[in-house]
Amino acid sequence: MRSSDNCYCLEARIVSNNVSMDEQVELWHERLGHMNFRDLRTLGKFECVRGLPKLGKKANGICGPCQQGKQTKSMHKKGKYLSTKEPLKLLHMDLMGPMQTESLGGKRYIFVCVDDFSRFTWTYFLREKSETFDKFKMLYTKLQNEMNSNIRSIKRIRSDHGREFENASFESYCDSLGISHEFSAPRTPQQNGVVERKNRVLEEMARVMLLSNYVPRNLWAEAINTACYIGNRVFLRPGTRNTSYELCKDSLLLIGLFRGQTTSWGLVVRVV
Repeated sequence: MRSSDNCYCLEARIVSNNVSMDEQVELWHERLGHMNFRDLRTLGKFECVRGLPKLGKKANGICGPCQQGKQTKSMHKKGKYLSTKEPLKLLHMDLMGPMQTESLGGKRYIFVCVDDFSRFTWTYFLREKSETFDKFKMLYTKLQNEMNSNIRSIKRIRSDHGREFENASFESYCDSLGISHEFSAPRTPQQNGVVERKNRVLEEMARVMLLSNYVPRNLWAEAINTACYIGNRVFLRPGTRNTSYELCKDSLLLIGLFRGQTTSWGLVVRVV
């Protein structure tokens, strides 16, 4: 009830001397917004704040609401071995975009495909997400022409559940070619981490090239294409001492510069 001077009387719960140490620690833990028990003991032990008693260690050290409210996903451990033995056994695919600025050709998305064995990367630029299927067919035809189709062909592909990958056209095309289409679990990009990491590498390399050369932002597609070209020829496959180009094409490279050229744009790559 409200008193005559507009005040409300509440019955406060007072901690008596008979309360056990566990109950007292739990009470202060709840009062201070479910602060973790270790820092709570430190505050009381060194008298960092006034009014907080010295608290001992909680017997079980577990708070039910804290388990529900502070839970996180377990880390995905990095693979310590090569899961594939040759190129095109598994391709990781993802779509980047939409970009804030359209490219010179009016593109806004980037279709990135990474070979699991060699980490060789292919990039295609799209105006709309619906063009992903056509670009994949183009990539398949290109790989079949470049490599010996009797020995090497795409066996598996892996992507997220984006509608540009999970649709009837993609499914029927893969079934007709005997390609197994794997999907990562929803809201778990770590399972498709190979291409997710490659997206970041390409984006960072392109951004640095644009900023260092003071060129307009609508040249981002050319920068991404250059970053992909360079990365395929200089990055080593994790766990090996071979470049992605060497593992995918079975050829070594000789890198040099034009005579009198000192910038990165004068890079020349020759197959040895």
